[in-house]
Amino acid sequence: MPAPLDSESLADIRDQTNDGPAQNVFLMTEAIAGHRSSPQLWNSFDVLVMVIRHINRHLDQPGRLADTNDDESLKKAFVEQEAANPILRLAWCRFEPTYQSQRDQDVAREAIKAKLWPTSEVPQFMELIRSDVMLSTLFGRDALLLYHPVVLSQSLEREPSESWYPDGRDITNARTAEKSLMHWDCEKESLKECVESHFGMFETAERRYWFRCNKPIIMRVHFTVRPGMFRDNNAHANNHGYDALSRLEIEGGVWKLDPEAGTIKSVEGKTPYMLYMVVRLGDDRYDQRVLFRRYHLGGQMIEEPRNFEHQQRDWKLHDDSGAYVLFYARCSDNSIPRPLGYRFHEVSRPVLDEELRARHHAAYTRFWAGGAD
Repeated sequence: MPAPLDSESLADIRDQTNDGPAQNVFLMTEAIAGHRSSPQLWNSFDVLVMVIRHINRHLDQPGRLADTNDDESLKKAFVEQEAANPILRLAWCRFEPTYQSQRDQDVAREAIKAKLWPTSEVPQFMELIRSDVMLSTLFGRDALLLYHPVVLSQSLEREPSESWYPDGRDITNARTAEKSLMHWDCEKESLKECVESHFGMFETAERRYWFRCNKPIIMRVHFTVRPGMFRDNNAHANNHGYDALSRLEIEGGVWKLDPEAGTIKSVEGKTPYMLYMVVRLGDDRYDQRVLFRRYHLGGQMIEEPRNFEHQQRDWKLHDDSGAYVLFYARCSDNSIPRPLGYRFHEVSRPVLDEELRARHHAAYTRFWAGGAD
């Protein structure tokens, strides 16, 4: 059973249906309403709730606390996480467009603040996603870690082609989750180069380490744009808009040693990701408001319900300045086609031939089912 929430009037989606696709409908179509008296104070918090809801759509059954006989230990751990971090529990609630629901959402917010930040203001978005309570719960789950939980190492006296051993250091998932948020300033290297630079062999004064990609279901990137950078280089700007960043293929689904070269190389394909959610961090252009945007597989922006106050249409990823958090979802098939000028049926109902419709429906289903290989 999900952990209790102080406002019992907010129904848990998982109590109403155990069917994953049906749960996803609620997660997609309902949004947390603005706080009735202090919407700006809760801006970052509300955006985080929406981020978690969108991540929830990619979780497998144990992550949803489904009533199954599999992975009972995992489900128990996730129940404990929701008890320690009630934001996760709130993100699974029904947000009905009624006055009573809005009132209950305010009650739940205040209860969460009293539990997590009793003597301080609600943290800003970057503080929230870097907080211990998020790193030790949702972002600390194995499926969301950028690095494989087992780090290999060897003595510098050995050759890289010789034996490697699990490193004996006790590295917590929370610590790995902290390092899983990558920073990219887009001036020195491409996003692909930035991500791939985190894996491979690294040496200290004492040992050699081998960090492997964990192929997380969700990948997080803190993306910053220096003021004037795109104005000085229009071609650079074209390489950092949605079209350029919407798809990312990471080398190294499997990494192995090359005995002859004494190095590690990727030997098995690529891991494809699609940009499916962006948070624009607060700046003067939007009165310090944190803004939220998510996308369909075909690249169309999803229109949030009217009661959600933190979506704005008139900004772009290649604006002349700004800071963003990009969320990429792992795809199960790197053959998912790029959009060809059509929209999915959630946006409009185009005339497609049956073969094309079936192919894209299958791709859409694979993607939103969780991206599991």
